[in-house]
Amino acid sequence: MLASRLNRIANRVLAPSKSARHENSTRVPPLDTGVPIWMHGFARSGTTTCMARAAKALDRNAVFEPGHARNLELAFAKPHEDVIWSMRSVPRREDWDDYFVGDGVLSAYETFDEGLEDLPQWARFKAYLDTVYETFGLNSVVKEIRLFANLEALERYHRERGLPWLFVGLLAPPTVPLNAYYRRGWLTGGSLRSFPAELDQGHAYRVRTFERLGRFSELTGLPARSPAEKMLVNCLLDQAELRRFVAEDPEHRLLSGLPQLESAIDWLSARTEGSERPSGAGSEVERLGHGVDRHFHRDVIEALDPAVREAFEAAWGPAVIDETAAGNGLKGRVRSLRHRLFLP
Repeated sequence: MLASRLNRIANRVLAPSKSARHENSTRVPPLDTGVPIWMHGFARSGTTTCMARAAKALDRNAVFEPGHARNLELAFAKPHEDVIWSMRSVPRREDWDDYFVGDGVLSAYETFDEGLEDLPQWARFKAYLDTVYETFGLNSVVKEIRLFANLEALERYHRERGLPWLFVGLLAPPTVPLNAYYRRGWLTGGSLRSFPAELDQGHAYRVRTFERLGRFSELTGLPARSPAEKMLVNCLLDQAELRRFVAEDPEHRLLSGLPQLESAIDWLSARTEGSERPSGAGSEVERLGHGVDRHFHRDVIEALDPAVREAFEAAWGPAVIDETAAGNGLKGRVRSLRHRLFLP
């Protein structure tokens, strides 16, 4: 208990959260016409920043994770608490069985096949999205990271409602969220492991869901044992699903990330204004080698199971030591010491 408290105090100095300050933003009056924009990506990889910048540039409302627990007390979310609960990408251990209904998975409505229309949760899911749009308008940028296998449900909802929409899948090297968790001590064990469900249950849930969907067996079968390996595989699975989804309709869906955000905003602007697709926006994010500080490289990258590291490098290239990275200084040494002291 004391160690956990000290860890939270240390995080205020070593790893302050920027996204914690973000909230829903109603910059302009909600409209019942227009083309809504959805953004999805892995947690701690720049998704909030992309949402905020895109909403400001396009003069739209920003909807920060309508499924986030902080929204439950708001008027638009309270009546839909059961839907928000079912959208969790990290089911609570005691609720595990409730996420699997017959042959379907609540994180992926398409697994219900022909029985979807008769599923009460599907009707409530659509009513929930109706409320999001009624509250914030179709002139919104909605960022939600809890839809890792429900992207098809979003597509079906808009198709049934006859609503055009645009989608941006946000990609970042998995070292970005891994480093964020590493800085907070969440990749260790013992009393500093603040979010075990985020890693253990989240990984088991993703694996089981994608196994039911028959996707990405090369990733679901990886020997992910440590917290870092489980999180890395979670990220690779989410990104594989984003690439698959965007490839199905590249005219209305785009892969992007923080470095490509300006061209993504141009693409969105042209699409919402009815113009031709600008030449600067692509359908893939370049996968280059990327630098990390030496402490993170030693503690996390070098400790990965060879098969997990091979899958990571196949998708993103090798993580190389960057001697100019900020984590090479005193803070990096303190983070590394904390990490190694509390490993299981």
